[in-house]
Amino acid sequence: MIGEEDINGIKNKYKISGDDLFKLLKEPRLSFSAENNLGLMRIALKAKDQLIKSYGSASREIKQLIQSHQKKYFWIENGYYEHKNVSEREFWRSAQELTRGKSRREIKGEIEKLENYEQNIKSKKRELIKKYLILKKDAQFLEMFAVASFWQDARKKTGLYMNYAVGTIMELAAKKFNVPFVDLHFMIAPEFIEFLKSNGQYDKEEIKRRQKLFISINKDDGERIILSGKKYLKFAEKIIAQNIQIKDNILKGSAASGGKVRGRVRVVLNPKGAKLEKGEILVAGMTRPEYVPLMKKAAAIVTDEGGITSHAAIISRELGIPCVIGTKIATKVLKDGDLVEVDATKGVIKVVKQLKI
Repeated sequence: MIGEEDINGIKNKYKISGDDLFKLLKEPRLSFSAENNLGLMRIALKAKDQLIKSYGSASREIKQLIQSHQKKYFWIENGYYEHKNVSEREFWRSAQELTRGKSRREIKGEIEKLENYEQNIKSKKRELIKKYLILKKDAQFLEMFAVASFWQDARKKTGLYMNYAVGTIMELAAKKFNVPFVDLHFMIAPEFIEFLKSNGQYDKEEIKRRQKLFISINKDDGERIILSGKKYLKFAEKIIAQNIQIKDNILKGSAASGGKVRGRVRVVLNPKGAKLEKGEILVAGMTRPEYVPLMKKAAAIVTDEGGITSHAAIISRELGIPCVIGTKIATKVLKDGDLVEVDATKGVIKVVKQLKI
């Protein structure tokens, strides 16, 4: 993983504890998800002060605040598969859900925590640099990773915005040529462009095969191969034949956010409609913005993929929960209900007890 050896080199050079290292790698600026929550909580607090209990009875001031927030964050629930324009009423409901059961004092405390987040992180970093006597060049190197985390989050934000735009174009194209909208989701970019040029012509049988099972492979030379139907099954058989196992019930990855917890596994490959109980260990191939509601409930996060600036790493550090990334096989060897111990400071997951089926 790019930079991980250098980070560990600095950690060993100054004998920095695992938890302190994660604090030094934190990006002070809030993620777009946290900024959205901050805006909603401010609105909810003002509505609480005005004794407003429903959007219909909201004052003109509250509705204007919601409208302004909607224009800024309408894209936030978009994913890589579907596009959505979040409505004003939906933002109102989200604001209520964020603050349900909380007193005015508690809401204000959470708002102040987010408002002071950047200042507190910067202050803590300065303390740690002094504590460990970290040289300027090494401190700047660590800060580079924090900045990279910010740009990774900015890339995600832009991606969601663009997904909304592309999804809208696809929806209009589906209506124009009277074809199922879902079919267009299974086209790659050159195929969609050809679909538009040919006035709605495409290989319907191939798209049907892809809707059942397919895999897209990007080769080193830039060529893209899509396997569906029998070709996919033949490829999958080779993968399954590898019989992936873990040794001594220990699974290893890279530390992304420190801490040690024990809990039951919940494997989530698709966050849409997925359920996760508070305190469970979220296991995923990788996380995306649509995973955030689940991440907030999780006691820890474990992923197959990702690096020190991945979405899972950024959000877990912001939430202050343990996270192990880059295990490669967590979703294949861990099952729902398995009892595991996550030592995220060491990047290790120990299977304590497997659920018997």
